[in-house]
Amino acid sequence: IEEETPLQLKIKEFGKFLLLFCLGVVFLLFIIGVLRQIPLITLILTSVSLAVAAIPEGLPAIITVALSL
Repeated sequence: IEEETPLQLKIKEFGKFLLLFCLGVVFLLFIIGVLRQIPLITLILTSVSLAVAAIPEGLPAIITVALSL
């Protein structure tokens, strides 16, 4: 059984923070859109697009390249 390295733990912690932050922003934008009476389908599509685009799938690769410099 392999234990996670300190870097893996930090990446996992940062990923959780990034996820919660992005979901908070998406939720806030959704609420603002509802208050401005923007059509619901537009809000849903925008919210899902922002949520998907905000989470970088290449985060581990980016961190590896940054650390190698």
